Amino acid sequence: MYYILPEAFRKEVCAGYDYRVVARALAERGLIEKSGSRFTVQKRLPEVERVWVYAVNSSIFDDPDDQTGVVTPVTVETAA
Repeated sequence: MYYILPEAFRKEVCAGYDYRVVARALAERGLIEKSGSRFTVQKRLPEVERVWVYAVNSSIFDDPDDQTGVVTPVTVETAA
């Protein structure tokens, strides 16, 4: 699991994309842990109290059809 702070998820991971659309796409694929209807969960991180994070499953880098080890990019469509 990768625990990503909300600001980093919005500004770095989703740079150029609507973070809500990205989070929804990850949730539809079972690649993000949810808390109810939220796309974030509370975790206790080392040297930090409980904090809301995006918990992205490490299997996001798995591609069972790809034997080369190269990650295939996912296209995210945004609503106009």
